[in-house]
Amino acid sequence: MICKRVISWGLFFTICFFVTNIHSNDNKTIEQVLSTYQAIIENNQHTTLIVSNYPESIDQPGEIINQSLTNQPTRFFYHHKNTFQEPLELIVFLENDSESSATISLVSGQGGGSLDMMQAGHRANEKFLSQLFNGAQQLMLPPKSLTPVLNHPMKSNHTISGILQIFNDSKATGLSIKSVVVDPRWDHLQLSNIKKERYFNPLVFNNALKYSEIIFDAAQHIDLFQFGGLPYEKCIKSGKALKGNYGWLYVKKVQLINSSEFEKTVEFIAFPEKQNAVHRMAFFANDDLLQIPFLKSDDKMANMATVYRETLLPNQEKYLLLMTIPQGGSYYPIDIMLKTIHY
Repeated sequence: MICKRVISWGLFFTICFFVTNIHSNDNKTIEQVLSTYQAIIENNQHTTLIVSNYPESIDQPGEIINQSLTNQPTRFFYHHKNTFQEPLELIVFLENDSESSATISLVSGQGGGSLDMMQAGHRANEKFLSQLFNGAQQLMLPPKSLTPVLNHPMKSNHTISGILQIFNDSKATGLSIKSVVVDPRWDHLQLSNIKKERYFNPLVFNNALKYSEIIFDAAQHIDLFQFGGLPYEKCIKSGKALKGNYGWLYVKKVQLINSSEFEKTVEFIAFPEKQNAVHRMAFFANDDLLQIPFLKSDDKMANMATVYRETLLPNQEKYLLLMTIPQGGSYYPIDIMLKTIHY
């Protein structure tokens, strides 16, 4: 860790830099990387996103969602703390109400239960992104069936976090996703016992993919972009804004150019925007799964982390694909600074 004492607006504060998990991809297989990301973009651009975080702290069983599946993917993102005096369980079922079998693919990642809500969200994000990049798991749903596909226990005062994405491979009709929180002392399949009143208020979004392209010339020295920043997306049912855009898939294509006559190195530096908050993030840079470590900021200190570094020869250009999802338990936005460094 490197700390520097700086002055801004007449006030002294400390900026601490953490150098972590630095990988520089040599772009030998950039065509394969571009192909993988193109498939991810095409498969996710029309995804329906369901976010269950309202309320975040839960103290009773209840039904979260009961929603039909379309031909497009559905992503279910949840982050809850159990404040009930007894253990609870979050269960997800897929129902096939048709007379024919249906083939679906699942991508999932779960974190917790944990007393550390940031760690729960981070582990869920890591696992989900890794499986999304490396391939989904196929499952056959028999006709007239109710199949449990996720069971996530949470002890009292523990937090669970998870992301589950369903792809309707066979374009079947009559499919739906159901999620409930139950007392594990009950019979899980007795769904008629679950309260249907609106204790949970999930948010629903369409086309839950944010794709953008960035061109950075190392000769310009500095630039900035964000994950989880404005505009905040609004629920298609309630109109409520989702600050941080949790559960949205971000893909950024960064074109790095060195128009100078000298070798240049570009660093990607992550730092939190919100004061008195904590941040962490997992993300893919090309085919490397990287980590933004624990970051925090207040009126005296701001943590920053160099998370990626790329060296360019004179007049060389390279491509970098970035992919992440704002994760439960962390504050957003997280800023990423592109900075040319000189040795």
